[in-house]
Amino acid sequence: MDRLNFKFGPRISKSQAFKLFTSKKKETVSWSNHMLFLMAVSDAIGGAHDQVLNNIAKYASTSSDFQGVLLARLNPQRDDYLRQAEELVQFAQLNDPSVCLGSKPTVATVKNTGAGQNRSSDDRRAKKPGKEGHYKCDCVSDEKKNYTLAVTDGIDAAH
Repeated sequence: MDRLNFKFGPRISKSQAFKLFTSKKKETVSWSNHMLFLMAVSDAIGGAHDQVLNNIAKYASTSSDFQGVLLARLNPQRDDYLRQAEELVQFAQLNDPSVCLGSKPTVATVKNTGAGQNRSSDDRRAKKPGKEGHYKCDCVSDEKKNYTLAVTDGIDAAH
C-alpha cells in the first residue's frame, strides 16, 4: 500500500512547498484548517514537519504583535515538531486578535454557582419540607438570583 501511495500520491517540488510554507494564513481560514493544509503540504514533500512548525510560528499570523507572541512560545529545543505546532494552533485559536467579533466588546452573563462556599445545613433542606422539589440553595426565586456580568474584549463568548 505504501508503494502505491508513493507512486500515485501527490508530489510537489521543494520550491513549491517553500512558497506554500512561507505564505500568510488567509483571514477566512481557521487555524485548524490552516494546520491541516500545512500537514498535507508536508506529507506531499515527504515529511517536513519542522517547516509546519516554522510556518505556524513565523508566517501564519497576520498581526505582527501576535506573531511575536507565537515566536515567544516557540521552543527550538523540542524535537516533537507536530505536537508543538498543535499547541501553538490551540493557543492561537484562543488568543488571536483577528478572530474577535469586531471592535465591540463581547458581553456575556455568567451564573455565579457559589461553588467552594460553605453552606449551612439550612440551605440543604427542601423548600417545602416533606415534599419533593428542589433544594433551597437551588431556588430560582427573584430574591435569590445571583448573576455576574462579564465584559471581555475580543473573545467570542458564544462558543
